[in-house]
Amino acid sequence: MARPEETEERRKGYLSEAGALCTLEEGKRGEGKEILKKKGFFALNNKLSQARNNG
Repeated sequence: MARPEETEERRKGYLSEAGALCTLEEGKRGEGKEILKKKGFFALNNKLSQARNNG
């Protein structure tokens, strides 16, 4: 269930600024981490971990 402060844009492009195709929900489930690895965005794994821990 989306929290009120989450915008549709945020849900659609959780890490779009980094060029990674990862929605907020994928990030919370840890799927985004695998997407980032496949695309070579190793430095952003920590960002995803923080998002899961804070989310």
